Amino acid sequence: RVVEIFGAGVAAAGRVRQDLVDRMLERGMLELTGASNLADAWKLFVTPDDVVGLKVNTLSGPGCSTRREVVEAVVAGLRLAGVKDSNIIIWDRFESHLRRTRYPIQQRPGGIRCYATDSPGVGSDLDVFYRANVIDWIPEQLKRDAERELAASYPNSHFSAIFTRHLTKQINLPVLKDHNIAGVTLCLKNVAFGICSNTERFHTTPINCDPMIAEVYAHPM
Repeated sequence: RVVEIFGAGVAAAGRVRQDLVDRMLERGMLELTGASNLADAWKLFVTPDDVVGLKVNTLSGPGCSTRREVVEAVVAGLRLAGVKDSNIIIWDRFESHLRRTRYPIQQRPGGIRCYATDSPGVGSDLDVFYRANVIDWIPEQLKRDAERELAASYPNSHFSAIFTRHLTKQINLPVLKDHNIAGVTLCLKNVAFGICSNTERFHTTPINCDPMIAEVYAHPM
């Protein structure tokens, strides 16, 4: 099911109203689930024992990244379902991206944590990866020149250890973007390439992220 919620006046003059975001998310969750209250709606998706990851997208800087107000509204819903702050992790691929969009880095236990795959002590899971023979997607006339470089430079794409080891549930909080390589990007790319290392090789022409976005998303993990 898909629910689309509009809120007049939620964003104006570069500012976002938290109270309207909260009401919009509540309306959407109730419509999506048919629950009579917000707590019951969230309890259909998470339990107090879950460790919930909020996968944000901070690649494009403050003007086009997952809004903190949306994250705050989701956190409020998780709390209603009994999820402890210590079991909530806000995360992305790169710590520098989180910092420049004003997500405070916090790895210490005890409250809501916010960190990245490249944060100290995290890294990629070497046991979980997506493997693509990139050469298969290159036109025949380009293979001769590219084959040696590709074979040497393009290993597996390993999944973030946050995703594979730290979480029991994940909520995808992407940004709708006009991407000059992949076209429109939203939920699929935020997870598929957001959890993987070494995705730069998929952005070259004529690959243009196709079919890698779909294939990574179809990974059993």
